Amino acid sequence: MRLKYKVGLILVVLSLAICFMTYQSYALWVKDMVAEQDNIVDVGCFTIEFVDNNSISLSNSYPVNDQKGLSGIPYTFTITNTCSIDDNYIITLNTINTNNYPAGSVVIGYDNKGAEILENYNAFNMKNKIKFALSEGSAVPTAGTNLGVYATEENLNKDLTELSDIANLEESIILANGTLKGKTSKDGKGETKTYNLYLWFDAEAGNEIMNKSFNASINIIHNAFKIELYQPFPTNVFANVIDEEVGTGVPDENGNGLYKVTHDDLTNEDNVILASDVAGWQKIEYRYAGPNPDNYVKFNNELWRIIGLVNVKVNKGNGRTAIEQRLKIIRNGKLESDKQWDSYKINDWTQSTLMKYLNVEEYYTEQLQKEAKDMIDTDIIWNIGGSIDYEDITINMYYKRERGNIVFETDPPRPTEWKMDDTNRETYHSIALPYASDYGYATSGGTLGRKECFKKEVHNWREESDGDYSPCAQTDWLIPTNDSYMWLLTPDSFSEDSSFLITNDGYDSYRPVNHSNGVWPTLYLSSSVILSSSTEDSESPLGSETNPYILTME
Repeated sequence: MRLKYKVGLILVVLSLAICFMTYQSYALWVKDMVAEQDNIVDVGCFTIEFVDNNSISLSNSYPVNDQKGLSGIPYTFTITNTCSIDDNYIITLNTINTNNYPAGSVVIGYDNKGAEILENYNAFNMKNKIKFALSEGSAVPTAGTNLGVYATEENLNKDLTELSDIANLEESIILANGTLKGKTSKDGKGETKTYNLYLWFDAEAGNEIMNKSFNASINIIHNAFKIELYQPFPTNVFANVIDEEVGTGVPDENGNGLYKVTHDDLTNEDNVILASDVAGWQKIEYRYAGPNPDNYVKFNNELWRIIGLVNVKVNKGNGRTAIEQRLKIIRNGKLESDKQWDSYKINDWTQSTLMKYLNVEEYYTEQLQKEAKDMIDTDIIWNIGGSIDYEDITINMYYKRERGNIVFETDPPRPTEWKMDDTNRETYHSIALPYASDYGYATSGGTLGRKECFKKEVHNWREESDGDYSPCAQTDWLIPTNDSYMWLLTPDSFSEDSSFLITNDGYDSYRPVNHSNGVWPTLYLSSSVILSSSTEDSESPLGSETNPYILTME
């Protein structure tokens, strides 16, 4: 379950009163909403410390250039993750109702007869007269940014629900965002970041800012994820994770179990820009493998199976994304009838007939119960790119390239991601197909071992002249059954009319998308779904076909 906390740091009130005589002088009064000592705000798994002796003070200030503005003392605050899981945060500057001013005039002096000398000005927004700089750690900024220019559409926080207690709030401007790593020991602390905020009047500000004020609050909003609600697998299962590198965990006699998968080699290849270049794809995953592991789960009042705890890109709102982990599940058995990937012979998943069947038409509307629909995470961003030559690609290469940006060259270019936006809300419920890597990581390797299977191209997971690699397929619980081929989500990036599949012999191939093959619906569960034990058959192992995991909403 995602937990949101909002912590307000300081109310910044800049009020300028200017007196003009024979020359200009500026005076500024600042109201600092802080105490006389260091302040620490501790909210759940998040601690924020802001230091009083570094508070911003612009007394007797005046419009200055960047060099002068950055020579002042910044307001310093520190954020620390005190939880054991990663935490996402955003820092916002929230402008309040005294920022917009109508056109008018100001007195800039008096003539030799004592009459007022007026200067007219156009309507303006006070934030256009303010400059800021936000630096992290010991970094020293070299230039400032006009706050009004910076506050473009992409830098605005449109979800103001977390700031509803701010009276007369006008805009919420995102100054920074990021992730803090969680702590690794019970008594330790997670990642800490320190920020320095500078504010000053833009050198371009004119007489119109006399006797005007700028009011804003700085807030930190952070999202903590209670991974324990959806990550595990109950403790006794998760504690027995099989890590072949260090020799922990024990698979059963057939190699079934929950395996640790590392992605420590996601380097670029062939000048392909990869989604895996984004920090986060390297997180350790946990995949069920073997001919028949105990990974059954009751979903939609039928049996599905857990692929594992898998890295996935998630839409966080306001143009932000993050690589997080979700439980990925697949239907235990194909749909009743084989389907075309696309009847128009075009391998664009965002427009395909199979996508529409699964998300809009009969399958979603008639075959999914409401409780099941509510459990699907629709914030998932599915990668649908590639750069695949199936005859020369291993499982680890599949994982990397599935998250790439290469598709068949068309005009306009094919999308490399499938996600919900304002144009497809009626055709998006985040039900798709498995990746080739999902299939590959599901093998225990049999007599060969997983490492040997990972070294061999999936196209050659069969008996060949240079060896018999059929155990790789024979010990893979995702191998298609019932004489069907299994459609995969990955399109052929060098052809506009083909997509990849797994044959019933257990190796990869491709077919034109207007052919009919087996469909195994695949999806990610929401982080508010709880995985718990069943009471149907306590004599069978938890997660077995007769004693599947049960899903409930938190």
